[in-house]
Amino acid sequence: MQVLSNVLGQVTKSTSGPADASATGNHAIAAFTNLPLNRAAAAGTPANVVIETVKPIPVRSGGRFVTFSVATAAMGCAGPTKDPKVYNPQFNFNLIDLTNSNVVELTPVAVDPCTQGALYDGAQLPAPASSYGGNKPGVYAGQIFGSKTYKLAGNSVKLQVTSENSNGDSNDAAFDNLLLIDVTPQLDKSFAPAAISRGQNATLTFTITNSSSQIGCTGATCPLLEASGWEFSDTLPAGLVFASPANAQTSCGQERRWALVAPMF
Repeated sequence: MQVLSNVLGQVTKSTSGPADASATGNHAIAAFTNLPLNRAAAAGTPANVVIETVKPIPVRSGGRFVTFSVATAAMGCAGPTKDPKVYNPQFNFNLIDLTNSNVVELTPVAVDPCTQGALYDGAQLPAPASSYGGNKPGVYAGQIFGSKTYKLAGNSVKLQVTSENSNGDSNDAAFDNLLLIDVTPQLDKSFAPAAISRGQNATLTFTITNSSSQIGCTGATCPLLEASGWEFSDTLPAGLVFASPANAQTSCGQERRWALVAPMF
């Protein structure tokens, strides 16, 4: 379990390797089965709660869109002759909306650190990782992100991780760095020109900026999640009216531009 915690320290912090203090002093939630007394439990056994936050997490009000991320690591991953859905951890990330008690799954496909994480082996480990019965050596780990967003009904939420497998071969894993990520689109409004006289035209532009769920990611390659149900309304400043809806233009599916005119009095 110390090996798993050390690797998660390397995943979540800036470290120079397994001997770095940030790795050796890292704390994580971990489990490892030495004697598989419950190995007979079938894959697909009803999901068990592995982690759930106790205190509500406050979120800005106004229907924020959020997603969930966890750093997770596993060892003893399924070898080439074994079914990963039986021998690898199969986790789900859930949000609990405390306003309506909805439990929302943000990972339609179960999270598997053995297939979604990076391999840490050899000099990257503080000690050899356990491997047995044809399973892969080393530790697989990464900061895994939910693949969906959820629009909160209120302003508080809990985080939950469940396991689809309860058998002794699939629970050798650890968790760290639980993140609740606000990915609500940002709306900006501008006029060009910024000031007009009576009878003149200006162009109003609404710019919608989506936020990547992967914190720190910048550039066009960053993954963006759909904010289904997001909408906005706006009121024109006093004295302005739409000149003509025919002037509307779009550069993305939901962006609209109208020419405005100040009425003659």
